Amino acid sequence: MLLPGPPQELKTMVKRELEPFLAERNHAGAFFRSRVLRFFGIGESALEETLKDLIHEQTNPTIAPLAGQDEVTLRLTITETDEDRATDRLNKTENKILERVGEYLYGYNEDSLFSKSVEYLQEKNWSVATAESMTGGGLMQQLTEIAGASSVTAGGMVTYSNEMKIKHLGVNPDLLVEHGAVSEACAKQMAEGIRDRYESAVGISITGVAGPDTLENKAVGTLYIGIALPNQTTVYKRKLTGNRETIRRRAAKEACSCLLLEKKKGD
Repeated sequence: MLLPGPPQELKTMVKRELEPFLAERNHAGAFFRSRVLRFFGIGESALEETLKDLIHEQTNPTIAPLAGQDEVTLRLTITETDEDRATDRLNKTENKILERVGEYLYGYNEDSLFSKSVEYLQEKNWSVATAESMTGGGLMQQLTEIAGASSVTAGGMVTYSNEMKIKHLGVNPDLLVEHGAVSEACAKQMAEGIRDRYESAVGISITGVAGPDTLENKAVGTLYIGIALPNQTTVYKRKLTGNRETIRRRAAKEACSCLLLEKKKGD
């Protein structure tokens, strides 16, 4: 079958032409079912190596690793004639995978780290405010791309300079002198400061070095993310690689990943 590339034309042709054509010839009543597992925090090669035997041995369902932007997906596909049996076999294969790499799973199919973060906040009935330095508002921009995000996003600030961190977030000047802006201590006060200023349930801060030059003797890619929940604050340190654009983009996703880690702790 030769189909057009543009999604709108492709989907229309599949629905109107291809599916009826195949259905007429499917005398056995067989069908395909697919499930996409989404992982963050593990590279494609590491994921494949961990699951190498499962990938090579599985025939129905099949397991296909797919590299995405900053993340990895596995597509499970099965051919079956019974819906319940298809679901059961997909579940069993998924469980085998999650026994090895379940800690990196964050969602399925069309999920994103941003949509799952909004979903989590909605489930808790929490609002979130962001204080961003190196990402320049990228985290809040991505969150507000999600439909329904207005119900949980209080607002945010881009506080690049130390003066703005002190003035708008209440960061202690002595702390900046002692630890610097790219530090665990600063990320903590930024997250708590934005949470309190916006009277939100959750505050998220991002401070780090996007490059191309080092900052405060910290290497490019050094990142601190503060997650201030109603009753506790946790700061995560990450070391990212890539150019400035990649690091900034990845930092926003890392912030969501850290928020979802807090969800797993609560679960």
